[in-house]
Amino acid sequence: MNQALQDAQPTSSRIESIHVDKADLDNQSVWEVRLRAFLKIEYSLRRRQLIRSLCLGIFTCSVGLLAFTFNLPQVMPAWLFMTGLVSGGTSFFILLFIIPLVKIGKNNRNSLSRRFYQYDLIIEFIDLKVVLIDRRNANIICQLDR
Repeated sequence: MNQALQDAQPTSSRIESIHVDKADLDNQSVWEVRLRAFLKIEYSLRRRQLIRSLCLGIFTCSVGLLAFTFNLPQVMPAWLFMTGLVSGGTSFFILLFIIPLVKIGKNNRNSLSRRFYQYDLIIEFIDLKVVLIDRRNANIICQLDR
């Protein structure tokens, strides 16, 4: 019964631990928001890089097709020539816009990644989860599903 009375009365150490836990939770939610922002930037960057790669591939194929056609006239039908010309022009036009977007996305990702590095944190992709780990003591700070 004496133990129950001691447990019921708040001590200063318990109050401090409650405040520390609340601060840790606030800190954890801040890192969770930053980790979600990092994931959003990372996935948008991957999509833009995929579009850039596809456009570069289409542009290369259409330039090769057109170069072959210019060397050997009347080998392919006109519709194939026009398709190569239109697809090459369209992919080049898209490349003019997507290359700066990829560069901006990389800068955004690197600035956010730098913020994690300043606080000695590592982002790891494990199975279907993204884990934020403190490098100093190897504690998991935050864990999100992909």
